[in-house]
Order: sequence, then structure tokens, then C-alpha cells
Amino acid sequence: MNFDLKEDEILRLSSKLLDGVISDEEHLRLNDLLTNSRSNRQLYLEVVRMESLLHWEPSCMDLPEPKEIPPNLFPFPLITCLGTIAATIVAMVGVWWAFLPSLNNKPQLAESKALPFSDQLYEPAGFDNALEFLNSPAVVSPINPKAFNTLNARKSVHDQALKAIEVLRSDDRSAEGGVFEFHGLVKRWNRTPIFSIPSEKGVLPSSGSVMFGFDKMLINVESQIAHVEETVQVLDVREALKNTNGAKARIFAAVKFNQSFGETQEGAEFGLTFQAFKDEGGSSNQALARVEKNLPSDRDPSTWNEISSEFEIPADAEYIVVSLSAKKYGPDSLLANTSSYYSDDLELSLLFGDQSVIGPI
Repeated sequence: MNFDLKEDEILRLSSKLLDGVISDEEHLRLNDLLTNSRSNRQLYLEVVRMESLLHWEPSCMDLPEPKEIPPNLFPFPLITCLGTIAATIVAMVGVWWAFLPSLNNKPQLAESKALPFSDQLYEPAGFDNALEFLNSPAVVSPINPKAFNTLNARKSVHDQALKAIEVLRSDDRSAEGGVFEFHGLVKRWNRTPIFSIPSEKGVLPSSGSVMFGFDKMLINVESQIAHVEETVQVLDVREALKNTNGAKARIFAAVKFNQSFGETQEGAEFGLTFQAFKDEGGSSNQALARVEKNLPSDRDPSTWNEISSEFEIPADAEYIVVSLSAKKYGPDSLLANTSSYYSDDLELSLLFGDQSVIGPI
């Protein structure tokens, strides 16, 4: 009986919230109900989804004939339904902060050595395995309605790296998706040009006329993580490492990051990642080591935040993969794509011992 009363209360308060007539006391009560019960949160989400469908059906299905609509204008019913959907999303975001789990351990400027890629895959808390998470409705974001989780994002970056390694292994200079380049004894598959854009949304390149533009972040609503990562450079260092004469080989990188204005309250966390691979033949490649360095940024599009990192290359490494990432954590992640994210001035250098250097490249 108590459950039924709470259920009725959630239905009533949710309806008031969506209608914009909820009082401050009722809003706090709804927050309490959602904070203390996962089942209450699921019920609330169902109410929001149903409300959105009910508003959509009568106002969005029967649109006026296109011939009667002036050019470049939306018909009134379409404006109405778009406004309803936007209001529904705003209502969802407005309450989510109160009951989604908070990530209070946001990484600060730090460098961490990580396990090989296959051991790094992230499985969100609350699910027994990744398959259960993939099949759950929580992976669908109302802001970016695509099934997403960090597991898939990591696999995507891994696939990009393996494809680039295959291009370098086969010496396929006509391959699409990047530029095949030579820098002394180093061959490079450079994917940076395909992400190059001019100034955008008030952000000017740090230097030159173009900069690197990240794709939209993928948003995991349940875990409050928004994330995008791209493999940007893959180096074939096999020939270069043959001439080290026993000296330790290192790779050094520096890059700058920025973001446009948006509705988020904090800057993104940007990342620079190195990973070393050994060619096992065919399509199999062994991940030897991985290092990621992260940098929290500000929200000022007039300033660029710089990060640098150094990675000791394992003696048996043959390929070095360089990737860039941008992340948002907590309630801010739900609004991540109201901003856009950029990098510029990526420079790489190979160092052998204390003297020999290839680069910057």
C-alpha cells in the first residue's frame, strides 16, 4: 500500500514538473523520492517518455501540406511539438542531477600507466556484465539518442588503431582515412587532416588557419559520462628502433586543447594517450603498454590549454598509437554537446638516448 501511495505521488509530481507548475516544496519532495530509489527513477523516466509520446502524436503527425508553407519556415504544429520535446528534455535534465550517481573522483592533471587495451575496457557499475549493460534502456541518451557505453568507444578507438597499423604494414599509400607520410626512418599514418576545420563557434586556431575538431561526444546517462576519443597518429618505428644501439627510445608529445561556450558549468577533461603495439602477424597485434595523461580545462574559448607527455617505448614495440580524447563527468555530461571541443599544435618527437632525435613531426 505504501508503494502504491509513493507511485501515485511520483506520477502526480512528475506531471506537475512537466507542466511547469510544480512548487519548490514539491520539487524537493520529488528529488528525495528519486534519490532514494532506483525503481522510482525508472518510473519517472517512463512518465517522461510517455508524456513526450502523448504530446508528439496529436501535434506532430498531421502537418500542413508543404506547398502552403513559406520557404524557410516551419509549420506551427511542428514548432509546437519541437518545443514540447525540448521542454521534456529540459525537465529530465533538471531533475537528473539529483538522483544519478555522482562521480566525485574526477581525474586531475596526472599521468597513469595503464594495462594493455583489452584489459582496460570499462564496465559500468550496476550490471553483471557488458552484455547486460548493452541491452539496458539506460544506454539510450535523450540528448544523443544512440546506444553508447565506454566499452564500445574504447573498442572503436582500438579498431581505428588496428586499421592504421594494417595500412602501415601493407605500405598502402592509397588508403583512405588518413595521409601516409615519411619522417626519416619513421613511417606515419596521419589522421589529423580529416578532422581539420577553420575557426568555429568563437574558437580560433592556436596557430595557422585550421585546428582539430572533435566529433560529438557520446553520452552514457546512467554513468554520467560523456566521451569522445580519436586515434590521430600511428607511427611505424620498426626501422628507427633498429638503430638505437641499445639506447632507450622515448616519444614526446605536446598538444593544446580548447572548447566553445555552452550550457555546461565546467571545462572538459582532455586526454593524450600513447599505446605501443607489437605486430603478431595477420590481423593480430599485441598491446604492450599504454600511458594516458589528462588535463582539466577552463571554459574560456580565447585560451588554449596545453598538455605534454613522454612515453618510454618498449624494446619490442613496432607501432606507436597516439590518440586524443575529451570527457565530461557528472550532471554536466548531459549537456556536453552544447559545447564543441578542439585541439591544435600536436607535435611528436622520437628521442634515442640523450642526443638522437627524430622530429618534431
